[in-house]
Amino acid sequence: VVFQASDLFSLQQAARSGLGAVLPTFVADGDPDLVPLPTANAAPTRELWLVTYPDLARHCRARGDEFLVETLGKTCPLPA
Repeated sequence: VVFQASDLFSLQQAARSGLGAVLPTFVADGDPDLVPLPTANAAPTRELWLVTYPDLARHCRARGDEFLVETLGKTCPLPA
């Protein structure tokens, strides 16, 4: 049986139904019905690019990147 999904909600529901799934910790940690299992495989990595126009870099709306870096940095290793 092969299950494929392109959204986290469907993957979470598959895991809750017993199919299993690789989920980001922020999804799995918030669901008391899911239990993390140890694995010998390394967790998949993804790139995240935060870009803005230079003239907007100091504008309040564009400073959301600081929030993302702080929030993601608590659970994900971020390069310097």
